[in-house]
Amino acid sequence: MVSESQVHRHFQQYWRMLGKLLPQVRSLLVFSGDGHFIWFSGDELPQMMDRIGVEIDKLRQQVAEGGKPRLSVHVEPNSMLDLLTLGSDEYGSLMLVFGYDVDTPCLLDYERELLDLANEGLLREHALVQQLIEKEQELNQIADELGNRYEELNLIYTAHDPGLNPIHGRELLHKIVSNAASFLDVDIAVILVPGKEFRIVHQNHGVTDLQGRKLMQLLDRELFRQLQAVHESLVINNRNDAIKLGLITDFPHKLVASPLVDLDQEVVGLIAIINRPRHPDFTNSDRSLLEVLANKASSVLHYNFDPLTGLENSHSFELIVGETLKQTWKTGRQHAIVNIDIDRMAVINDMGGLEAGDRLLRTLARVLRNSLRAEDSIARLGSDKFGILIRNSSLDQARKRVEKIARAASEIEVVLQDEVHEISISAGIAPVTSDIPNVSSVLGNAETARQAAKEKGRGQIQVFELDDKDLLRRKEQIHWVSRIQAALREDRFELFAQRIQPIRPDDDSRHYEILVRIRDEKGERVAPGLFLPAAETFFLMPRLDRWVIEKALSLLAEHDRCGPDACGISINLSGQSMTDPELAQHIRERIRHYGIDARRLCFEVTETAAIANIETAQVFIRRIRELGCLFSLDDFGTGQSSFAYLKNLEVDFLKIDGAFVHNLPGDRIALSMVTAIHHVARAMDLRTIAEYVENQDILDCLGDIGVDYAQGYGIHKPEPFIELLQSPCCSQ
Repeated sequence: MVSESQVHRHFQQYWRMLGKLLPQVRSLLVFSGDGHFIWFSGDELPQMMDRIGVEIDKLRQQVAEGGKPRLSVHVEPNSMLDLLTLGSDEYGSLMLVFGYDVDTPCLLDYERELLDLANEGLLREHALVQQLIEKEQELNQIADELGNRYEELNLIYTAHDPGLNPIHGRELLHKIVSNAASFLDVDIAVILVPGKEFRIVHQNHGVTDLQGRKLMQLLDRELFRQLQAVHESLVINNRNDAIKLGLITDFPHKLVASPLVDLDQEVVGLIAIINRPRHPDFTNSDRSLLEVLANKASSVLHYNFDPLTGLENSHSFELIVGETLKQTWKTGRQHAIVNIDIDRMAVINDMGGLEAGDRLLRTLARVLRNSLRAEDSIARLGSDKFGILIRNSSLDQARKRVEKIARAASEIEVVLQDEVHEISISAGIAPVTSDIPNVSSVLGNAETARQAAKEKGRGQIQVFELDDKDLLRRKEQIHWVSRIQAALREDRFELFAQRIQPIRPDDDSRHYEILVRIRDEKGERVAPGLFLPAAETFFLMPRLDRWVIEKALSLLAEHDRCGPDACGISINLSGQSMTDPELAQHIRERIRHYGIDARRLCFEVTETAAIANIETAQVFIRRIRELGCLFSLDDFGTGQSSFAYLKNLEVDFLKIDGAFVHNLPGDRIALSMVTAIHHVARAMDLRTIAEYVENQDILDCLGDIGVDYAQGYGIHKPEPFIELLQSPCCSQ
């Protein structure tokens, strides 16, 4: 079935080509030859559609009177439209409306020649698509007529979009096969996808298993190759028909076979109806009906099945789980859901390429099929992840079955660069019980358990218990992932700033640490402690760090009016960002773009993150300081070997961990630690910053020690960065 997106795909391709050939074109609208709107290059229609409609009518009248097929008009003080009609008896007609800026230079002769060639191709392709639509409309009319005779096939003929069908993929295909066998009164109906171990067979009238096996071999080995070669349905009613096709001459059956195709129109399988010789010959009507069924079955395969493994996809799996959950609400039976992924899949892809990864996925899919019962359901959820629904099973029984799967997976041998690599899987198991409200909860619980299993190392299995606090916390983090991603898309993050105050009275420099907050869907601010752990766990910090850098520099460039004594800012970076080899260059480009003095910028990373990636940290810090930026080591003193590593890190500031500061001056041990850190920093010509300074007593104590800067609620409570930049004190 040709979807609306496929119908308009050629306009999108034309628009992309136009952008390369004629970048001066700002917008494009397409109308049919009779003036009906078809397509627009933007997301929302222009407000001047009424005016455009008037000009379209003028151009149509002009062409009807024998005038030029082109019209140029000014529609706004700074905009103009170029209207062009395309038409031929062979390909029909279209009308194109190009939008330009007034100061755009006119098209040169060679540019108009390129445009004419592009327009001719567009017109031809549009005509072909319209012909395809007409053919499909004819096919659907045939389907509707047959639907009057075969009421139970109504689902097949009317389900124009299987993606919207509430029945999962395998059940849809079973219905297609069983209805074909029953209402066409044939011995056998079959859907076969060779290479994916996918087969659905319906047998009538006492066909023996031996006959069935022989037929399957014929379909798999011979007939499928013929369909791949000819791309059209085949009808075989006698021996001569088989000989003409080059098939085995001893052919004891009559059959019709139609190809199943993917979105690229490659033949991936077949649907066939088969009778013994005593039945009447198959007719063109039978062939037409089977082609209708093949068209629908192809759509079902596309929307519901993974093309690599032949397993059902995540869409179909959710429908299966939803159907099972509804039954559970009625019966109270317990089932189990399993979420599996392959450990170190990235290594396989890196060393052997995607082809090696695909082979492993197909092999594991075969292992899963062989390890489970017919009543269970398996799906590929995406990438290297698989889902399993184990019906009528307790969690203990499900775990034993998953352990069996894990042992079978460990026997898979993957040879890369003459080395055998061991394969292991991580799995999360969750219950499907009557007290679970929806499918999202079921799948989310299994995903949470699988993530917890991954954290324990390779080859682990984790069971989700509904009263497990750690897993519930992880589930809450997973919930935050989508909220963080949505906030980034919708620009709902907000920058705050907290002053880092010099303790020495002769130092009047102004420096602020940039902090990030988020506004939830209701507009309420959310503290970072609620969403940053999830961002770190699920590797969203690099994206968030880049957003902070971009936003902070843009606000400095737009609002800061401090002149040569402008305030400096410190931006926190995660350990994940520090391993990004392109981040330093990205920072360089953004500094240059906004014209910011690099000496005003200081980047912070925690001591723990720096020590965990000491070599990477050394390279990254060096590149940042080469830009002219400063660097600060945050939370210093929490590591077990802080002083030992410090000499290997070229930083400018040490931020003393607040755990030592907030107890000053009453805690003698804390006082000794802060003093020691400051003395070591002074010996290395580093400046020190104390965090968590909550009152004047702590500030006085830090002054006695000689600490350079203080930060905390006793100094300055964080406020929106943009308000701070716009405040009167910032213009002094």
